[in-house]
Amino acid sequence: MCGRISCHLPRDVLTRACAYRNRQGERRRLPEWRDADKYCPSYNKSPRSSSPVLLSRLHFEKATHINDSAR
Repeated sequence: MCGRISCHLPRDVLTRACAYRNRQGERRRLPEWRDADKYCPSYNKSPRSSSPVLLSRLHFEKATHINDSAR
């Protein structure tokens, strides 16, 4: 069973667990989901199933201001 992982937290709990502060240290921000409907909590995720990944918005929107730390 090489490559198996577990991600069994509900979406709202996982979102709160990934809260972060911006570069100025201001209040906690919650990340935005992309393709949230693809996330399905599971104790045994196969290598080809979708898993959440936290990325900077800069990876998706090239016009985002450089100092924006949104994820």
